[in-house]
Amino acid sequence: MSHVDRQVAEFIAKMNALGITPLLDITEEGSLVAFTIKEMMSSMKKSLVKAGIQEDKIRIELIPFRDTYYIKIYIAKR
Repeated sequence: MSHVDRQVAEFIAKMNALGITPLLDITEEGSLVAFTIKEMMSSMKKSLVKAGIQEDKIRIELIPFRDTYYIKIYIAKR
């Protein structure tokens, strides 16, 4: 296993620990790792809840802006 393969494996393990399962396509030429937006947003919410923020105080949305998208995270204080 090459150094790059080990780094990719570590990254995937960290994502799995967050509850994210990426699409993988590993070949001799390179490694493709892809995530769905829905899964990323859900994982962010889970991480915030684990940090002690009440789930009903968290709002996560996908916001289109010009030629890209942003993930907006709003946390209510009350």
